[in-house]
Amino acid sequence: QLKVYKDFTSITVGGAQEEHTGGTANLAATGLSATPTASPAPTYGASAAAVPPASERPTASERQPRGDEAAEAQGDALAPEAVVSAITGSMEAVVQGLVGSPPLAPPIDTATLYTYHLSDLALDACTALASLPLDGELATMLQQVPRWISQCAHNEAVVLEMSQQIFKKLFDVFSMPQVPIPDTISVMHGLIEVYMAVLEKLRERAKDLLGNYLITWLDEIPGLSRYNVDIVAGFVRYNLIPISGVDRLLSQWMESRPRDPAFGGGGAINAPAMDFVVATLQLSVLRQRAISGADVPECMEVLTKEVGKYNACQNSQASTSPYTPQESGVLESASLLIEEIQALVVPPNGTVRQTVNSMLADRLAEAAGYQEDAAADAKDPGLSREIILDIFEEWYIMY
Repeated sequence: QLKVYKDFTSITVGGAQEEHTGGTANLAATGLSATPTASPAPTYGASAAAVPPASERPTASERQPRGDEAAEAQGDALAPEAVVSAITGSMEAVVQGLVGSPPLAPPIDTATLYTYHLSDLALDACTALASLPLDGELATMLQQVPRWISQCAHNEAVVLEMSQQIFKKLFDVFSMPQVPIPDTISVMHGLIEVYMAVLEKLRERAKDLLGNYLITWLDEIPGLSRYNVDIVAGFVRYNLIPISGVDRLLSQWMESRPRDPAFGGGGAINAPAMDFVVATLQLSVLRQRAISGADVPECMEVLTKEVGKYNACQNSQASTSPYTPQESGVLESASLLIEEIQALVVPPNGTVRQTVNSMLADRLAEAAGYQEDAAADAKDPGLSREIILDIFEEWYIMY
């Protein structure tokens, strides 16, 4: 494992144009690269018009034999290169279809209109993608990934190489031109959901290895480029990184020395890191409800400590404050976050992580149940008649 890690995880980031806004680092141009790569990275940033129309793209059924053909060429076991090629080809077909024709956004539930302010672009994209046909490109690809990997003798090498490619693609998404189409999901968040769903399938075969890789790669990204709320919150919601590892990593970033002067001055706090952590917890705990405050005790401890120091300084009425206006704003947001998390009522069944794979699994189970019921009805038509009569009798008694 150490040799594989040494040979494949050389990741560098450079030449990034960084802009820190509201806790999220927007990457205008990212030089993230992973070496070596099994295949050239796809080119992003093409307009929707450059994407081949659906009629000219091969269907999911036409692409399925790739893994099987590779298996026939290599025997019972697939070569790692064949698995990587099959997964990459299917994933890129899904991406092209999403960019060329993004699915409609889920409708607003008028019964819970008062909670619409909690609507989240990532969850909207997740729901829309999970509602696509079960025999479509996305569902077919996600079902095939574990099968392809299981047919390969070198599972860890495949998972590592594919994870590196997807890790780079996640940051490349933010450099793509965004042309919103009315009543459709955000393409950027849709692409993130697709990549997260594939990573989750890879994690099923790699157990805890993928989480360790992702933590290492995130920590190796220098400067503000690492502070991307959508990506880190996605890792949390898809449970790609153990929450204890996320908690430890984010708390270390907030306490890192020297202080980052990006917000002006030497800094009484690491303002960019704290601003990022506050935005991430607002999304993961308060809006997406993927985790609770109790899951990140180290982050809560650091935030509480820094807010306490800030409040003590404010109450002392000193003539000069060690905090810049930007740092004061971050600490005010942190104080409000702590209050909201403490007041949050966790449902009895705990937090629920909404992912594309979990929603598709529910739909597949429901479809299987319908098929079983249809088969039972075909064997005994009288059973359906009896059930319908019972329903009408209940309605008659009720009304």
